[in-house]
Amino acid sequence: MIDFPASPTSGQIFTSGAASWRWDGTKWVSQGATVSGGGSADVQAFTTPGTPTWTKPAGAKAVTVICFGAGGGGGAGIGGAAGSTRGGGTGGGGGCCQTRTFLASDLGSPVTVTVPAGGAGGTASGAVGTAGGPAGFGAYLTAYGGGRGGGGNNTVANLSGGGGGGSGGVGGVASGTGSIGGLPGTVAAAIGIGGQGAGSPGAAGGFSAEWGGGAGGASSSAMAGFNGGGSLCGAGGGGGGGGVPTGNTAQAGGAGGGVPAMSNSGGVGGGGGAGTTGSGNPGTDGPPGDSTRGGQGGGGGASNAAGTGGKGGNGGANGGGGGGGGGGTSTQGNGGNGGNGAVYVITCF
Repeated sequence: MIDFPASPTSGQIFTSGAASWRWDGTKWVSQGATVSGGGSADVQAFTTPGTPTWTKPAGAKAVTVICFGAGGGGGAGIGGAAGSTRGGGTGGGGGCCQTRTFLASDLGSPVTVTVPAGGAGGTASGAVGTAGGPAGFGAYLTAYGGGRGGGGNNTVANLSGGGGGGSGGVGGVASGTGSIGGLPGTVAAAIGIGGQGAGSPGAAGGFSAEWGGGAGGASSSAMAGFNGGGSLCGAGGGGGGGGVPTGNTAQAGGAGGGVPAMSNSGGVGGGGGAGTTGSGNPGTDGPPGDSTRGGQGGGGGASNAAGTGGKGGNGGANGGGGGGGGGGTSTQGNGGNGGNGAVYVITCF
């Protein structure tokens, strides 16, 4: 796969070997790529949310499509009085990656391309995030988005992050007993094998996935936020926000899930940095993905025992999950937004 720049400017030229492409403001347009066997390739990268149209070029022989579902938004922390329990929000799940090569003769034309916006992070005390939308290439291929992060609570109970998106469905919602990864995932708090999205347990880091999205990290008022889960090909989940227990001790957030990363245990980290313990330090944004892999999860915000909780970091472009916001005194930390999805279409002649 071709590693295109994540944030191109209009008219920018990108060269890889003997091939070059120009960014026309919405997609990469081939300037005469040479591929194995002497043929040429037309490459179009759809990264701006919307429903643009792909038209099959004359003489096309094979078409490879790569879709990344959008990341789920992180939940907001709780804002409350000093001495009360103020839980952090949990991380949103990462989007799934799906890729397939078609005979050009099997495809109709034109084809509607769906590029989803990332799920919004929670922006009120204890507000949940929004699930990421699915990316699609007509009815031929769909990659689903990550589940929404959960809002912080005012008890010491743990709360899972959103489930990672799968090849057959959006990631599950956060809960106290664990979220389920998107279909074909069916079991809460499980690793995502094949196209399954990863699940998140109620008291640990989010699990990892292969092609599905990594799960968001959990949170609790009594401890630091947990790391988001990673993915080998899909996007990473957001880190959980830190909470504040009744003893008024601030807690750090969890790191966003890295890509490519896979672990048998929850919370690989490696994505957006966690908000460190202090005066509501925010989580950092997850690095963007490209045509070879999904975006990384945003870090969870730290809690604040004497002021506003830290904001969760935004998920990286190509489906990274947003980080959860930290618990705060009077005012919560908001959840980070999930990363937008993307669709890449490579036509060989």
